[in-house]
Amino acid sequence: TVQTAASAHQREGAGDRALRAAALQLFAFSAPGEAAAIAHTDFADAASMTAEINAISAVLAAAPAAAEQMLATFHTRHAGDHLLLDKWYMLQAGVHRAQAAQKVAALAADPAFRWQTPNRVHALFGGFFSGNVAAFHATDGSGYRVLADAVLHLDGINPQVAARLASTLRN
Repeated sequence: TVQTAASAHQREGAGDRALRAAALQLFAFSAPGEAAAIAHTDFADAASMTAEINAISAVLAAAPAAAEQMLATFHTRHAGDHLLLDKWYMLQAGVHRAQAAQKVAALAADPAFRWQTPNRVHALFGGFFSGNVAAFHATDGSGYRVLADAVLHLDGINPQVAARLASTLRN
C-alpha cells in the first residue's frame, strides 16, 4: 500500500541520517577542520532539525569553538520552540571542553533559561551530569560545585527536581 511504502521510505531516510551523523562524528575526530567544513555546509543546507543537530554535534565533538556561530543560528531559528531550546542547552552541556562547568553555569544565567521549567533544568544539568561525565567529575571539583549550586537554588523552587538532580551522585 501507499502508506506502507511511505513508512518504509521514512525509515530509510532516518537510517541514512543516522549513518551520516555517525560518520561525520567519527570524521570530526580524525580531521576536525575538514569535518567542520562539511558540517557547516550540512547545517546551512539542512532540511530538518535533525540534520541541524547532527551537524552541530559533529563540530562540538571535535572543535567546540567552531560551533559557536552554528549554535547562535540554531538558537535564533528555534527560539520559539521550547523542545529545541532544551536540545540547544543539552548539546552545549555535553561538550568536552576546558571550563565545561563554567559554561554550564553561564548557560543557567542565560535569559532563555527557566529554573521553573523542569525539562529545561534536566536538559542543561542532566546533559552535563550524564553526558559530560569527565567534566562533571573534574579533579578541581567544579562539576560538583555546579551540582551543589543547582540543587540549592532549585530546592526553593521545586524540591522534587532538586532531589532528582542530587540523585546524580548515586551513580
